[in-house]
This record gives sequence, C-alpha cells and structure tokens, in this order.
Amino acid sequence: MHRVVALNTKSWRFVTNKMPTLLETLIHSALAAVNGRFCVSEALKQSPINEPVYVLAVGKASTDMMQGLIEVAGHHLVSGVLIYKDGHLNDEQRALFQSYSIELIESSHPVLDERSLLAGNKALTWAKSIPENARVMTLISGGASALIEALNGLDLAQLQLLNQKWLSEGLDIAQINAQRRRYSKIKGGGLAKALKHARVEAWYISDVPNNDPRVIGSGLMDEPSVRYKILADANRAKQAVADQAREMGLSVTEHPQPLFEEIESVAEQIQHSWSQADVNIWSGEPTVTLPDNAGFGGRNQHLAMLMQAELKQGQVFASIGTDGTDGPTEFAGGWVSSEMSQQGRESALVSASSTEYLQARKALINTGPTGTNVMDIMIGINKG
Repeated sequence: MHRVVALNTKSWRFVTNKMPTLLETLIHSALAAVNGRFCVSEALKQSPINEPVYVLAVGKASTDMMQGLIEVAGHHLVSGVLIYKDGHLNDEQRALFQSYSIELIESSHPVLDERSLLAGNKALTWAKSIPENARVMTLISGGASALIEALNGLDLAQLQLLNQKWLSEGLDIAQINAQRRRYSKIKGGGLAKALKHARVEAWYISDVPNNDPRVIGSGLMDEPSVRYKILADANRAKQAVADQAREMGLSVTEHPQPLFEEIESVAEQIQHSWSQADVNIWSGEPTVTLPDNAGFGGRNQHLAMLMQAELKQGQVFASIGTDGTDGPTEFAGGWVSSEMSQQGRESALVSASSTEYLQARKALINTGPTGTNVMDIMIGINKG
C-alpha cells in the first residue's frame, strides 16, 4: 500500500457539502500517493544525492517536486530554477525556495504567453551556464509543454492560435505535444541537448499513456544520454484508491485500460465495464469537441453529467483531473449520484455547460493545486 505520512494536504478543498465521505477518502488517497513532494522524497531515499547538484523543475507538479528535493537534499543544491503554473506556489514554498536562492518563474497554462517564452529562454541560458560534467536533475511533470517554450519559426500570437485550435478540436495530449515539438527549440530533446556537457537525470510525474519520455512535456529531456525515472503515474493513483478501499473492507475492480476516446464513447465504456464490486476505478483523458459558443465546464464535469443518466439505484460516480484543474475552470471535476435531479441535464450537455449544472447540485470538486498531474481518475461506487 502507498502510505503517505506528514504530507500537508490542507489546501485540498473538497467544496461540496454533499459528497459521500467514502468518495472523498478515495480521491484523497489517489492524490496523496502521486503528490510530487512525497514521490521525490521517497525516490531520494532509494537514490540519494551525495554531491553538488543543479536542479530545474517544470510542470504542474514542479513546486511540490522541488520541495521534496529541497527537504531531503537541499544542502547539496548549487543552483535551481523553478517554472510553475500561476497560482501553484504557496507562501510556505516561496519562503523555502527563496532561502535556497532558487529562481522562481511563474508561467501560463494551458495556453502559452510571454512568460512561457521567458521561462524557455531562462532554462536554455541556465543549462549552458552549468559546468562540464556537473550533476543535473530535471523534475518534469505534465503541463510543462505550455509552461516553457523557445520558438522556432513562429511568433507567440501564431502559436497561441494553434494551441487554442488544437484544444478546441479535441486533440489528445500526445497529438498536441507532437505538434508543439515542430515549432520548438526546446522540446523534442532540445533542453537535453543544451545540457549535453553535464550528467543529466530526468525524474517524471507522468500524465501520458505508457509514460513515454518523448511525450511527457513534449520530450524536453528526450535524449539517449539522459537517465530517467518515472516517479508516479495514473496506475499508482489507481492502486492507492484500490488499497484504501480494500483496507476498508470493500471489493474493488481496477480497470487497466486507460480511456482516451471521445467523451461519449468513454461514458459508454465505463457503463459497460462497471462491475458489481463496491468500487470501480478507471483512468484516462477523454477528448471533448466543443460546440460553437460553448458554455463553461471541463471534461471531467462533462463526463460526470454524461454518466448521471446511466447510474443504477445507489450508484455514485466521480471524475477528477488529478492536477486539480478541469478545463478552464477552477474545479478539479464533479460527481453525481443516482438520486440527483437531472432537470436541465440535456441542454447542459448540448451547450457544454457542466459547471453551472453541477454547481446547482453542490456536486463540483475543488481541490486547489494538488502538486501532481497523472491524467484523470474516475471512481464508481456501488452502495448496494
């Protein structure tokens, strides 16, 4: 079992006064097991740092990953750069990082802006300044693709339009990252090449299928000379949910195949695969093709709405983005039960207005930044 101790999760705000306690407990278990601070700390116990080290962290989990490294091996840090999503650095972390003279760069996600270019240029400059044969650790998590960029052949406005187009067309993360690499000096191994004179490791929290380093962060560190380690992924989060449920005496079905199809197809797959076990667990990142003049919502909230009509008596379903963000909203996802009113559901589905629909039922999940990003987790409960 993945046991997490002394992990500060006070910021995980499950904003709903109706969510079943069991569901909240299972979601908390998933997030805690893949939290960046915890995962890096645990990895350093197995692979300790015993020499001076230069560290760059980028992604939605970067602040927690850097915190985990500092707390265990900060006395070896020579220089550090932290590139993080806006709103993902708390006051405690800021004070800690400033005490180690880590350069802090707040950036943009999911659409790049000028800060993304600043971060990319800073990373390349920093990489070239590192001494020959020095030890370098890069801590990479999902979201890095938008947070850091150095453009090749496009200006920012052109790339922003392309990013918005890719997102609205429902491209999955692998397809979007493949497109991003075409226009980048830093992706597709570009950052790794800038560090070729050093001894480089890349530690990942993975938000992509098969944990492919060529895809995570659009392959920032994709070079044969780079040693890499996967610290956490969706399977680890699912396993933590299963362990917690079994510890509570519940039966569990873990569905192994991640779900990446169009969201209507994913809802059908969940419905057909839902077993009689007390707890069912899925993962993935469904794609959503938005209508013209779409309302406000996210794929996890939309999936919860889709599943609501399929629930049998006593069933509960939740879908959350493990990074604490669902689309452009401040929410991580949503949950539904067979007892909830479905009034207005069809029109909310057509207009993609899941946030308003679930908010009226106090069924939105708001965790705040979670310090991780391992795709989406879906949980189904049979109350029996």
